[in-house]
Amino acid sequence: MDLGVFILNLGLCAGTLSVLEYKPPAITVRVIINLCEKMLLTDLAQGHRTALINEMVAAGLDPHAAEAVAGAAISRAKKDLLLSPQSRVGLTNHMRNRHEYLSSRLEEDLRMKVGVLYKESMRTLGDVSDDEAQLLISGTSVKLDGLAVEESQSRSMESSIMRLRVPVLVSATDRVELSPEDRRTVKAAEKMLDTLNLKPAALLRLGNVRYLQGDLSGARSLYTRALERDPRLAEAAVMLADVLLNLTGNHMAAIECASQALSVNAGLPQAWTVLGTAYERAGIAAKAEHCFQRALAMDPRDALAWNNLGVLYKDRMDLSKAQKCFERTIEIAHHFPPAWNNLGSVYALSGVAAKAMECYRKAIELDPGYAAAWNNLGAAWGDAGDHAKEIECYKKALEADPNASMIWNNLGAVYQVSGDTARARECFQKAITIDPKNEAASGNLKALG
Repeated sequence: MDLGVFILNLGLCAGTLSVLEYKPPAITVRVIINLCEKMLLTDLAQGHRTALINEMVAAGLDPHAAEAVAGAAISRAKKDLLLSPQSRVGLTNHMRNRHEYLSSRLEEDLRMKVGVLYKESMRTLGDVSDDEAQLLISGTSVKLDGLAVEESQSRSMESSIMRLRVPVLVSATDRVELSPEDRRTVKAAEKMLDTLNLKPAALLRLGNVRYLQGDLSGARSLYTRALERDPRLAEAAVMLADVLLNLTGNHMAAIECASQALSVNAGLPQAWTVLGTAYERAGIAAKAEHCFQRALAMDPRDALAWNNLGVLYKDRMDLSKAQKCFERTIEIAHHFPPAWNNLGSVYALSGVAAKAMECYRKAIELDPGYAAAWNNLGAAWGDAGDHAKEIECYKKALEADPNASMIWNNLGAVYQVSGDTARARECFQKAITIDPKNEAASGNLKALG
């Protein structure tokens, strides 16, 4: 039979199940795939008919239903596959070697129909929604027990991924809203990720989606896979460096990744920004400043470079320059909470308490779970003498980040000043449990006696 008859046969199988009104939960896509392989690779003699029935029964299908399915399949298949002997041999050999693609010698029509058959079985069995099934049918790669059926389908899904409205490079200042179509593409790609033979650029794009969704661990996995396939993909190295900084705090590994990216393409502003951030966190301020300046020379609208350069200036108490950097950041990325928090800290250091509190509130408005802004607002209330509001803010900060040792210390200090020794001791002990090197908390606890 030609494969068109073969696919019609699967429809007949599904129809038989429907007539019997039997929907066994154990019949899965894997079982359908196994049946497909056997029907394609055997002459389907009576012995094979028995084997098919036994497998379906073992999988949980009612014996009568299994016999009906196998009988219908074999009655159709006995018309023989309309394949040349060479194609038949090629198909058999490649199916036996489950880690190679189907040979290009096989007819394109055959390979396409096997892929459609697989995906139609997924849709029929309800493993995916109708929308997802449509995406899968329009283009994915599938595997028969590890065998990629259709390379062109991987390329089709890859094209869909590359059309996502997601930049090649993203950062903490970016906000990207995926369209419904983009979300469906991502969902389908994620479902079939292990079976897709994606190129590094597509893996990078999917990694960026995860990054923007806050899934840094998932993003790191995809960036790593992209670099394994292409060590010279500079953008993936930049993004991996960024994730290493924010997920693990490993600034030395981040420096290595960002440097790798710049060795390939020294004209990537974001690579200089990430490298500068890694140097700043490693305490190498001079190199950090150089990197930020290089980034801004290439891209004056790099909001993260402006913000991080401002942090350097603030740390060295050059408050005028720091304020200009944070104001420039906000001009470019008004929605970026850390810039508002940093600007607030500059106002606080300059003695402008009202503006400092206004900035902290703006940061919290943008991100209600921003522990650092709640902490700073609490400190501002403490400076104003309102310890009740100070305590309230520290508690909000700890709700957002229960493992913030310094904030536990700050809360303990307020209780200590208020004469609540028991609560103060509890907070200091909590701070030390989280971070045994917290010298401030250790000193405060010792002072309690």
